[in-house]
Amino acid sequence: MMGSKIGDGGYQKPLEPARPKIRIVLATGAFDVIHKGHIKFLTQAKELGDALIVVVARDETVKQIKGKAPINSEEHRVMDVSLIPAVDKAVLGYTDDKYKIIEDIKPDIIALGYDQKAFTDKLSEELKKRHLLAKVVRIKPFAPGQYKSSKLKAMLPFGNVEAPKEEPVPRLTAAPTQKTPNPPAIVQESPSSNLAPKKLTSTTKSEEKKTRAVAKKRSLLKSVKS
Repeated sequence: MMGSKIGDGGYQKPLEPARPKIRIVLATGAFDVIHKGHIKFLTQAKELGDALIVVVARDETVKQIKGKAPINSEEHRVMDVSLIPAVDKAVLGYTDDKYKIIEDIKPDIIALGYDQKAFTDKLSEELKKRHLLAKVVRIKPFAPGQYKSSKLKAMLPFGNVEAPKEEPVPRLTAAPTQKTPNPPAIVQESPSSNLAPKKLTSTTKSEEKKTRAVAKKRSLLKSVKS
């Protein structure tokens, strides 16, 4: 397809129809324990535009706002949010300048939760200071008495429960040993001791003399008779 003639010998290509601008919606929050209220909030936020980008608060920021660390880590939370069908992209925010992420993304619409208060009091002032023209929309609540993060966390087994203190492990000591008495020594006589000649007493000597004398007399008598 030829273009139109412009001036003397000039031509211009036919202009393509203007592409509609993609409206970016930005939502922020801690999203510690994902529940139906979070999903409903992000689904309604996506309906405000064409693409939804969610900024998940850092662990340090959550502790600063709520006074305690989140149950799940920031890596865990941003991954959970990215799996929600309405979310096109999930990113972590900044710890120093909380509004800098808005300046980076330059959204057309900022969706706030019905009870979201953190960093919202100066939001309009910060947008104006950074020359951002984002429209701020407050999303209507979805069963606030039933789906509220603080209430649901309190119902969890680990919600608002302090970790048990570790008790010192008792040291094992060896039982005192009782000394057993040594058995009496048994002295065995050697066989040679029984064979040793016995000492002759005075009584034994006299009896032997008498026996010898009798034997001598008998031998003398025997010789005389013969």
